[in-house]
Amino acid sequence: MIIKELINPKPKAIVIFIVFSLLFFLTPLLRNGFLETFSIEHISPIILFIVSLLIVPAHAIGLNNLIYENNIIKKENIIISFIFVLLNSFYLTSINNLICSFFLLFVINFLFTTYQKENPFYEVFNACLILGILTYVNPLMIFYLGLIIYTAIIFNYISWRILFVGFLAYIIPFILHFLFCIISDNVFTFPEIESTINLITIKSIEKFHTHEILFLASLGVTSLLSLYEFIAWVYKKSIRSRKSFFVLTFYMLISGLIYIYIDKQIWYLMLTPSCIFISNYFTYTKHKLIANITFTVLLISSCCYRYLIII
Repeated sequence: MIIKELINPKPKAIVIFIVFSLLFFLTPLLRNGFLETFSIEHISPIILFIVSLLIVPAHAIGLNNLIYENNIIKKENIIISFIFVLLNSFYLTSINNLICSFFLLFVINFLFTTYQKENPFYEVFNACLILGILTYVNPLMIFYLGLIIYTAIIFNYISWRILFVGFLAYIIPFILHFLFCIISDNVFTFPEIESTINLITIKSIEKFHTHEILFLASLGVTSLLSLYEFIAWVYKKSIRSRKSFFVLTFYMLISGLIYIYIDKQIWYLMLTPSCIFISNYFTYTKHKLIANITFTVLLISSCCYRYLIII
């Protein structure tokens, strides 16, 4: 059984994950040229290749350790890492969202470590400072300040001092940029956010290929099972785990609203909370046969999608 091997994994399972991640990442090159696969404006294909090759598995392993060390999913496993890589079957050319998603792991980690701390100034300061820096990479990161406020409410340490420290940390990069512009006689500007509505229509669905429909269907079924598992067992989880999942739900909500109303590329940031919910299902479900079948179908459909992807 595949899932059994990923819970309390042996060293060989980690080696298999690393090899699988590498092969999975290189799969599109079997049908597309290097320049076609890793070609976007203003960035060298080699740089995009190296950054993507390093960040995706690092993100997967980092997220896996973050969730286990913060007792959100208490069973040691590498299911989260595998799920995150599988969800990366979608081809991504938005390197700024790739980078933002990775560094948001540090933000989430700082937020989770604030649990049961009365005055977590250090953690909130660092989380907001990272968000301030990321705003220069993608101005949409400003909306994730709401995640910090929501976490403070859920973990019950909200106060005007916490909010002030967070606000101060967030504007530090802007203050430094402003001072630099004065010294260098440049104009200080803040990136503009353009709003567009991105809705899935029947016409857009008709354009999907068979491998896309297969992958989206398997992902949809897995997501529904994961949602049911969470709703059915959330009251049995520890208070810390339960509240952490509420924070992840709000994280997904912010990303979803940005996707719908502002930027369709932001969907990539939804992978982090999504794979945690999915991994929670595979880890704790009592229906192991169904879970193994679902995981196998998701694995096969992801590999097919990755191989047949049209660039």
